[in-house]
Amino acid sequence: GVFRLVFGFLPSQGIIGAINGVLHEWHFRSGLDHYSALFGMVFALNYPLAQAWLDNVEESPPLKQWLVKGIVIVAFGVMFIIWVSEIFFLPKPSY
Repeated sequence: GVFRLVFGFLPSQGIIGAINGVLHEWHFRSGLDHYSALFGMVFALNYPLAQAWLDNVEESPPLKQWLVKGIVIVAFGVMFIIWVSEIFFLPKPSY
């Protein structure tokens, strides 16, 4: 495909630090990195909305502030625990 046409000059035999070859590592990393760019753009697009929501929460009474912030922290904590248990410990070729 296009990837091999552009990056075909990279060695495909294994070396130290790239057991499956440099070509495989470049293909693997480019596949992961384009998702990080996409997620970064989505987060940047939603930043003003999140900032406005947080400003609104900050204007609430203290009890409501702590309750809302606590719910957000618990939700992110649960998502983090799920990520660690389901994805973080997977061997490299699995993802």
